[in-house]
Amino acid sequence: MTTEQRLAKLERTNRLWQWLAGTLALLLTALVSMGQVGPVPKELLLKKLTISDGKGGPEIVLVSRNEKAVVAVIDSGGTPRISAAVEKLGFASVAHYDLDGNQRITTGTASDGLARIIHSDTNGQNRIETATFPSGNAGVSHYDAKGGNRVATLTSSDGTAGTMYANYNGNGDLEIIRSLP
Repeated sequence: MTTEQRLAKLERTNRLWQWLAGTLALLLTALVSMGQVGPVPKELLLKKLTISDGKGGPEIVLVSRNEKAVVAVIDSGGTPRISAAVEKLGFASVAHYDLDGNQRITTGTASDGLARIIHSDTNGQNRIETATFPSGNAGVSHYDAKGGNRVATLTSSDGTAGTMYANYNGNGDLEIIRSLP
């Protein structure tokens, strides 16, 4: 290879490297300028946010009002089916609703450590309730359709257990039918 051939090859290689460097610089400039659209917000403050597919399907609603933050999942018919909430004083709950929007199951924990699960009928009357108390006691209560406690069981933190069966007369007075230690 002659000196002229070597010099021509070197010039071609040099032009190729210059073209690559220029293209890379242009791409980097474009990438940097795309990222400089504006400052990225660190916080988005809203009173309510609704997430929807825009086709009438289920929605998710996030709302904060009355000292309570709530996330609700709403079915395609507009009925709330599940909600999760945290209140200002620290009570956290999850509620499940039937197709008619009646609250049927509620679970919750209080800031003092009380944990509860409540099963309700379609009229909103509590029918079964389980609870674990901050003291370590745990219990289950069964209620009649009018809210009267008919069966209650309790286990204390020391392991003592007891059951109460009750009946209510026409005056609403409690009659203990049987109580086990």
